[in-house]
Amino acid sequence: MTNPNVVPVEFRRRPRDQRRGRYMLHRAPRFNVTSVVWGPGESAAAHNHETWGVIGVIDNEIEETRYRVEEGAASGRAKLEVKAVMRHAPGAISCLVPGDEVHAMRNPTERDTVEIHVYGKDLAGLKRKIWDADGTEKPLITPKYMNC
Repeated sequence: MTNPNVVPVEFRRRPRDQRRGRYMLHRAPRFNVTSVVWGPGESAAAHNHETWGVIGVIDNEIEETRYRVEEGAASGRAKLEVKAVMRHAPGAISCLVPGDEVHAMRNPTERDTVEIHVYGKDLAGLKRKIWDADGTEKPLITPKYMNC
């Protein structure tokens, strides 16, 4: 995390005309490493991962909000309780463990943020969840790799 130059420069930039860059650096059934480039102001709503993960910032900063989720059977909406809001600077690492891996991410700055994501499962096709601000739960399943 302290030496961004170990990640080739082409994996530390967003593709033209895209808000987020996602680059697979290593892919295996039980261990994936990706580079993620967040554009200014870009965000990802509250979501889970269904595996352990480690996220490290290599350039700029990112805001992470962690949640405790209470399923809302009667209302059809979950209750998302904010546990913590953290701002991670270069070199910072955030650990995701099952039971404490629901979070939202946001680049609060005017320049790109570059992170390295490591996950214990291949997220392609993995049944996950995403929540709207009002607690509405939606399935998050993608046939391609989505690394956040």
